[in-house]
Amino acid sequence: MSGFWAAVREVWLEAPLKYTITLLGLSGFVGYGFYNYYVRGGKLRQQHHYAIATVYKTHWSLKSGKFADSRYTVLGREYEVSADADKLAGQQLVGRRFIVEFYPPDPTIDYLRLDIPVPDSIRAAPPGGWAQPPFYWPGD
Repeated sequence: MSGFWAAVREVWLEAPLKYTITLLGLSGFVGYGFYNYYVRGGKLRQQHHYAIATVYKTHWSLKSGKFADSRYTVLGREYEVSADADKLAGQQLVGRRFIVEFYPPDPTIDYLRLDIPVPDSIRAAPPGGWAQPPFYWPGD
């Protein structure tokens, strides 16, 4: 056994429960990141529709900054989505409307686009959302 692995084994045996819990926690963190990006994000990248989300509150997190909480409706059912709003700090967000992308078979897989405000000329989204963007926006 190499010197490195012998040292790892020695340290591990000093406090096995502590290191086992740490390893399981890190594995869970990496696993959730993998699931969120590749599984949920993959579905959203493959097939998505667009709806209008209205911000109903904002809140601050000590570690992550400002967040915007919003609601949107798909086929008569209301869903909630939050997004990091640090780039819009200092702006009044409550009551403003933004585009939300969602996965039609499971609208809980969603992404709030705080960079794409909905113009006042668009009153509401169709019940199942738009298959194509309802208006032009640069980027993407």
